Amino acid sequence: RLAHDFGAGSRPSGAAVTPDGRFYVTALAGRDQVVGLDVRDPWRPTVAFRVKIRSARGGRAGPSALAMSADGKKVAVADYTVDVPAYRLDGDRRVHMLRLDEETGVFVLDERFRDEKTGEVGVSFDRVKWPHGRTGAARPHGVLFVAPIEED
Repeated sequence: RLAHDFGAGSRPSGAAVTPDGRFYVTALAGRDQVVGLDVRDPWRPTVAFRVKIRSARGGRAGPSALAMSADGKKVAVADYTVDVPAYRLDGDRRVHMLRLDEETGVFVLDERFRDEKTGEVGVSFDRVKWPHGRTGAARPHGVLFVAPIEED
């Protein structure tokens, strides 16, 4: 049965569940938000938080792909959905970070995660030069966290 409807045009994309099973987190590309449902009662989930992802360029942010850290305390979200002939939601071409606020118990935009060149919140992929060379602007779509392997 349908347990929750984000509404017409919300376009949910990407999802993660916190390790404790409390939150189901998804990006809503059509609403420029990342939303967390409290799913402790999976048949009656409630919206626990909404984080607005704002475009630095003044257009649509288009958050889509997301990844959660292994400890469930951070979520990275890419602001790029799709650019194909029949449909375009180009987004802001940034990656933002959300963090679990220990005081409120919900996720908030981590405003400390900023672009090293512009100082704006989120890291811009609209750049000419990368550590591996001058390859031009990129469109972030897949995000992940990599954990180092502990040596014995």
